[in-house]
Amino acid sequence: IPLPVKGSRLLDIGCGSSNFLLRAKSMGWDVTGIDFDIKAVKAAQKKGIDVRHGGLEILDFNKEKFDYITMAHVIEHVHDPNKFLEYSYKLLNNGGKLWIDTPNITSQGSKIYGKNWRGLEIPRHLVIFSHKSIEYLLKKIGFKSFVYPPYRKLCKSLFNASHAIQNSIDPYSVDAQNFNLSKTIQQSEKIAKKDITQREFITIIAEKN
Repeated sequence: IPLPVKGSRLLDIGCGSSNFLLRAKSMGWDVTGIDFDIKAVKAAQKKGIDVRHGGLEILDFNKEKFDYITMAHVIEHVHDPNKFLEYSYKLLNNGGKLWIDTPNITSQGSKIYGKNWRGLEIPRHLVIFSHKSIEYLLKKIGFKSFVYPPYRKLCKSLFNASHAIQNSIDPYSVDAQNFNLSKTIQQSEKIAKKDITQREFITIIAEKN
């Protein structure tokens, strides 16, 4: 996230115990978070952060607006992404930005591992987007311009977990980190670096004009 203009407001959806919000606050943002996990909310509130318990609907866009909204690995858990993003749009000031990070169905990992790809996370993930589909939905809602941040290497952790699932091994176990997948990972990282549509995650910043 960029350095803010004084008084700029940031909302983090699914903020957890607020470590990200603390960093944003230290940069000068006026921060707010929401989360369904009451324990995480109470932990954040003890740190002096404005974190509220519940979903997006607890915020009234007629009474408060934000300049930046972040949702890291949230949209794939939502039953109605269209409605969810429409509400997010209404919560933004004109010129405000929405930052999304979510698994990418056209990624190298998805192509290689198919139903065993770690990004699917059935049944927790309800909707998995491609770059094309998420841009289409954002444009339909009213967002006009999109930026994709610089590439982050993610194949190693995703591929190890996917390979573990493929071999009926707990993807969170120590054994899942010991596969010899270096050649596949290097090739995939090279492809993903050049082609955003094949990265493991879609990371997109959409602006409300």
